[in-house]
Amino acid sequence: MVYSRIKRLVRRGIIKRFTVEVDEAQLGYTVSAYVGVSSDSKKRDAVLEGLRGLAEVREVAEVTGRFDFIVLVKARGLEELHSVISQKIGMLDGVEHTETFISMRHESKPPEIRLGQREGGRRPERPYDRELLARVRLHRRERRPGRAAAPCS
Repeated sequence: MVYSRIKRLVRRGIIKRFTVEVDEAQLGYTVSAYVGVSSDSKKRDAVLEGLRGLAEVREVAEVTGRFDFIVLVKARGLEELHSVISQKIGMLDGVEHTETFISMRHESKPPEIRLGQREGGRRPERPYDRELLARVRLHRRERRPGRAAAPCS
């Protein structure tokens, strides 16, 4: 039952992928920083591709405001972070300015999504639910020993 529900959610595109969450601190990546990146508007796509190609970059968001991108960078130390920002991000063609915000502490939480439920804990009724439930009940009655099967219409 759980397998078929997961399979249906994948088919509908609600579950996009299955993944493993790695504790990067145990691999030595102990420094996290958010880097605001301003770019030449004519080279924005090239900058985005360049950022996505860097191993130390975990996330890139194109944003409104004073920066064009906010980039999450992970590094093994402050020297490595400096090197990534000055020698990799800063040298990308089209990058005009960067500003770095070192993360002092990071808290995250998984999304609290209840699939197929409304407020109050009830699942929204789909038009075929009643018909499907009636078929299941009829099928169960037909399988019970000593009972006559009801004619199907």
